[in-house]
Amino acid sequence: MRYTLSARNSHPEGVEWVELKLARDAFVLVSDRSQFAATLEFALPAIDEQYFGELDPENPLALFSEVKLACEVATENETLFHGFVTEIQEEGATLRVFARDLALKLSRTVCEAEVEGDTTEEIGSAQLVPLTEEFDDHTYGFDPILTPTGFGAGGKRRAWKPGDIRVYASGEELSPDFYRVYPLSGVVKFLDPLPTSLTAKKVRCYLEGTSDAAEAITEALQCSQEKGGVGAQSSELALPDLGTDLHRIAWRRSSGKTVDFLEAVRSRLPRNYRFYYNSDQGKFTHCLLEQEQTASRSLINVSSLVRRRSRGPVYTRVVVRGVRTNPPNLALNAVVTDLQAGVGEKYEWDGNNKNFGQGSIGLITDGENNHGFGRHNAPYAYQFYDFAKLDLGLDEDGLPPRVSAIEIVASNSKNVNSQKSANTKFSYGYEILGSNDDILYERVSPDAQFLLPPLAVARLASLTVQRMRYVKVRVKPAKDGVSNEDDPGLALNELRVFGDPEYIVEVTVQGDNPNGDFYYPQLLEKVANAGVQVLALDVGDELPETEALKLAREVLAESLYPYLSYEAECIADPTVRVGNTVSCAHPVTSDPGNFLVERVELTPTRTRVYGTDFNAEVLR
Repeated sequence: MRYTLSARNSHPEGVEWVELKLARDAFVLVSDRSQFAATLEFALPAIDEQYFGELDPENPLALFSEVKLACEVATENETLFHGFVTEIQEEGATLRVFARDLALKLSRTVCEAEVEGDTTEEIGSAQLVPLTEEFDDHTYGFDPILTPTGFGAGGKRRAWKPGDIRVYASGEELSPDFYRVYPLSGVVKFLDPLPTSLTAKKVRCYLEGTSDAAEAITEALQCSQEKGGVGAQSSELALPDLGTDLHRIAWRRSSGKTVDFLEAVRSRLPRNYRFYYNSDQGKFTHCLLEQEQTASRSLINVSSLVRRRSRGPVYTRVVVRGVRTNPPNLALNAVVTDLQAGVGEKYEWDGNNKNFGQGSIGLITDGENNHGFGRHNAPYAYQFYDFAKLDLGLDEDGLPPRVSAIEIVASNSKNVNSQKSANTKFSYGYEILGSNDDILYERVSPDAQFLLPPLAVARLASLTVQRMRYVKVRVKPAKDGVSNEDDPGLALNELRVFGDPEYIVEVTVQGDNPNGDFYYPQLLEKVANAGVQVLALDVGDELPETEALKLAREVLAESLYPYLSYEAECIADPTVRVGNTVSCAHPVTSDPGNFLVERVELTPTRTRVYGTDFNAEVLR
């Protein structure tokens, strides 16, 4: 077995490949499943002064020089590494050189890619049914019998294309305040009060096999060098479809580097996904790593073996924190009190219609911007009056709920001066106060008192009061009649109180229900003294609660296995690869051990192999 290290620079007048003289144990080649690029470190005696001339066109070993490490066994020759020099250290009479393979290009380039899967024809109208497999009774989706178009092969629920999806209850279109559509999950989550007879319209479902990750990665890597991209040719890519649909992804050059794009794609793929550069084939490629039940090979001449049992990857509870793009409107379920009850005459706004003697204070929290409630024919001066109070109740911990923002929609007006006059008598005034005891009220933010023209919307997002049970609205009346002589109206169209934008879902090992999920009472006994083992994940706004729960279940299931890891040192073997399933015998018990190789460190005299047994029994 013979290793050959060669280099060449890219200078127009530079030399061709030059073989470098290596001493024994003079290189370390590292491949790791978690890293896109392999690394090579080598040392050689500085016997040639030419190596010190960074600008010398005859110097084959300079920054950005290409480096190849090849191995010849009998009549076969394989390129183990092909990359670029990234750093050179001059250590006396020795040069220490660091290089990374061609995947280095990912970290110094930008890319663009836009892939969207094909869709079904538009589903005109389809019934929504509660989904028993979800973690609450407010999540609805299509029924596989009633709407088979919403499901792919094997009955898997299809993702929806984001767009103008409409939801109806008993034939009437629902305000978006009452529901959230999660297109990638193909579900709708409703808020209380839960409506009935639900249907969805204008839904298009993504078709399987039309937006594979391979297509997006290919497009990104082929972004031209003129645009700052990798500029890979088709002959440099070996990216087979993996059966992993992205549905839709759009990445611009301003979105980040190519490596950022690949990280974003990897986060949406199975956790065993690996992207790397195959130096022997000269191609960028990818795969899904899987440990085989039976090892495909044995490690040769193992000189040391460490089998590590670690509590590090073992958890009994997984908590996923996310951010709702649309926090729940707490006002929908609040108890609303009319603080002007019995004063003057009431009226409602229904669009542009002002209906006297009708309506109630509940119209200001019905989720409709064009509905409102007010009072007139009372001795109202142009000052602020207590108008309505909302009791938001307490959260599941018995505390006042968190409030992230408050939105208010001013009432309508029939006065032509309301939109153009500088006279404040034609504008509504609003003041928002918060309290936890219904006694002491304070403004929810410094700018919580303001004037609005009719139907204008104001949103208070920087609240000084983070938790509040009670919200009080004070209103300054405005001239809203046709004539300037009409008495002023005290009115409001809509008030929204948005709750906590963060959500938490969790899954835990349990020991009470033998027929339930994650029933491992022995594990709970094992960790009883050490306490609950919690893994906390943060998914930002990437996943809805339904998908976050599925992620938590997947992670918890995986965490019960990979507690058994291996670290083996054996004779130099350049054929051991990341992704191999290998076997070796325990030095004391002689028990055979199989594991998936996740990291390889190769030197001229030895190979160090790291991996995990993903087929181990569940820890008990």
